[in-house]
Formats: sequence, structure tokens, C-alpha cells
Amino acid sequence: MDDTRLISVSLDGGICEWDITYGDTLADYEDRSTHFVEAVLSPDSESVYVVTGSESLREINLMDEEVFCSIFFWNLIIVRC
Repeated sequence: MDDTRLISVSLDGGICEWDITYGDTLADYEDRSTHFVEAVLSPDSESVYVVTGSESLREINLMDEEVFCSIFFWNLIIVRC
């Protein structure tokens, strides 16, 4: 795991991976048809898991801009610790 990376998401459909040491953008992803509310980088730094405003969870590879899976969780209860 690399502690020099940060993932940011926006309500206008943007995901950005940052190198916080130098302030550089490492990868960008845009999907203007949705908005992202939360994200986490996978331990191997290959994928980003994002939660959308339409209650889905997506696994996205930022380098290839490929969505591996999208799961809707309408019936799940999400508890924040």
C-alpha cells in the first residue's frame, strides 16, 4: 500500500487519483451521467471502489477507465462506524 496517494470524487462525475507528495494528478475518470459520493483505493492501488448517488457500488480501474462491476444495494443497510 502506498500512503502517498489520495482519491477524490465529485458530484459532477469525476474521480481523481493524486500523488500527495508532489501534488500531481496520476489518473482521471469522468462519468457525467452519475455523481460519486465516496471512494476508496484498493490495497494493490489497481482499482477504486466508489459509491454513487444512485445507490450503487462500482469497481473502476482508473488507468484503463474500465468499470469491472456495478452492484446496486437498494435493499442493503449501510452502517457507518
